[in-house]
Amino acid sequence: MSTEKPDEIDILREEILARKPNPDSISRGLERRKQRLQEAIKTKISIRIDEDILQEFKALAQGKGYQALINQALREWLVVGGLRELLREDVEQLIQHTIQTTLSSVQNPVQKRASK
Repeated sequence: MSTEKPDEIDILREEILARKPNPDSISRGLERRKQRLQEAIKTKISIRIDEDILQEFKALAQGKGYQALINQALREWLVVGGLRELLREDVEQLIQHTIQTTLSSVQNPVQKRASK
């Protein structure tokens, strides 16, 4: 069994996944609809979702706007994955820089001694 501590990204991911979408955070009404249309065009699709998942979203939305809640949940999931990838790239660059700096500092004293 691993005793490795979860990193901050894993903790953030778990917090977001554990948090249910908030129906109150979704604006409703004619003005909001007009604003949403200007912000982003939605694409109509047909997907199959497990009945229990669908019922959970409908219950959270009290029967109104459950599709917006599904969209919000998917967007948050994508953000977490994208954040993880960005941080992974930064960490890889930092590791490469550290290795290069360390090798450079180790090689320089050896080269100086050999030239004497």
